[in-house]
Amino acid sequence: MRVVLPSELQPGMKLARPVYSLTTGALLLREGTIIKAGHRDLLRGHSCTPIFISDGEDNGGAGAGSLQIISYADWVSTVAALPDGPEKLLYLQCYRTVNEIFAGYRAGSVPDVGAARDVAREVVGRLFQDPQLWLQLAMLKDLDQYSAAHSVNVCIFSLFLGFHLGYNQRDLVELGTGALLHDVGKLDVPRAILSKPGKLDAGEYDMVKQHPVSGYRRLQQSPAAGECVLSIILGHHERCDGSGYPLGLSGARIPQKAMVVAICDVYDAVTTDRAYRPRMLPHEGMEVVMADSTRGKLDRDLVLVFLREIAMYPAGTVVELNTGEVAEVVEVTPGLPLRPVLRVISPPQSRGRVYDLASKPTLLITGVIGRHGPAA
Repeated sequence: MRVVLPSELQPGMKLARPVYSLTTGALLLREGTIIKAGHRDLLRGHSCTPIFISDGEDNGGAGAGSLQIISYADWVSTVAALPDGPEKLLYLQCYRTVNEIFAGYRAGSVPDVGAARDVAREVVGRLFQDPQLWLQLAMLKDLDQYSAAHSVNVCIFSLFLGFHLGYNQRDLVELGTGALLHDVGKLDVPRAILSKPGKLDAGEYDMVKQHPVSGYRRLQQSPAAGECVLSIILGHHERCDGSGYPLGLSGARIPQKAMVVAICDVYDAVTTDRAYRPRMLPHEGMEVVMADSTRGKLDRDLVLVFLREIAMYPAGTVVELNTGEVAEVVEVTPGLPLRPVLRVISPPQSRGRVYDLASKPTLLITGVIGRHGPAA
């Protein structure tokens, strides 16, 4: 698989991935499309997502075989290796707070909404002092998709999206609190169902679909849980076309903050390892979110803001390329968050070489290795 420019398309080429408009979010060409003469002119008139062409020997997503499942111990060691600073300490504080809330929930206690709101307020206060580091922290995953790490990551992504939607500080704090607690009801679902490596049967899926209601009812017992937080917990699985749950709400009936968390929840879920598949790369996760918006499930306008404003490969991220080289992201290209500027780390003979992926269409990111440190 390789990336080509619209001008390089030739009749007979086969698209390995769908192509979307970055302006409207519309699906321009489906995966598997065989390019014809008119397709090149169509894409020339649009600002679009990267065009991936199949070489006839692909067997899945780019770099799928190079991704490794991350254990809890690996996650902890990865966090510990990050540069010391207030952001790292606050991230760990968020993680501990959510873990404590989860433990209390399992024991039958009413979740401490006040504690979640306190850490959300602190994150809002520090988020944009070093936004690249916060986005890098949000890329840290452990094997348990329903862990505290998932909740904290969804919180970070949601706050970035809320900021770019113009939310004031009070709204951001409520958004962050709801995002931290959005999946608390899953603690009432048997763990064997949540970690099942295959498809759920109808009865199991019905149990999973009850988690928003379960979390909502428990949070109703807390005087600190306001209407906004409750609406996020109840509504983060609703979909614009009415196909979601638990209420089957559609369109404007879905609270916007619940839809913000829904988008970030989907993105973090598909870019997190599962027992039955490795996690997707950031650009692959964005394709899933874009596809859901095209099908009318996620709000298209919010998805476009998410795509344009949130760097999928923040500065400091260490990535592997299809050339076998390892490189560090040194700059995020405005308007092209999926095609950053890289500086090669290895092999030694290539060290220091700079690649601007926006002008190198055949260079592909095939894996995310970790964080190298602040970009020079």
